[in-house]
Amino acid sequence: MSSSEPLLAWHEQVERTLWLWRTGRHLARRYLRSPQGYVYIRAVAESLIRLQRYTTMEALVTAYGRTVRNSRRLPFQEGISQGMIEDVSYWLRLQQLVGRERQTRRAG
Repeated sequence: MSSSEPLLAWHEQVERTLWLWRTGRHLARRYLRSPQGYVYIRAVAESLIRLQRYTTMEALVTAYGRTVRNSRRLPFQEGISQGMIEDVSYWLRLQQLVGRERQTRRAG
């Protein structure tokens, strides 16, 4: 195993994770217009609150990886995929972290 293999594996994990999050976000947009839109918004908001404990992208990606490996993804509930809610929540948390980083750089 070369010294670059762990870094390459991490890079691939991050790419795949970001793709899943973005895809979940795009698919979820149609739920906002559905009769269950309020259920979706509430579920994402609750999940996003739990994700506030992750303060770096690395921690967020690692936590997501554990969630997927532990198969905690639940089937549809009230017409909405729990996996999609997780993907959207993680994506939104990442956007919060990116926004915070941009503000820090502008202020610095």
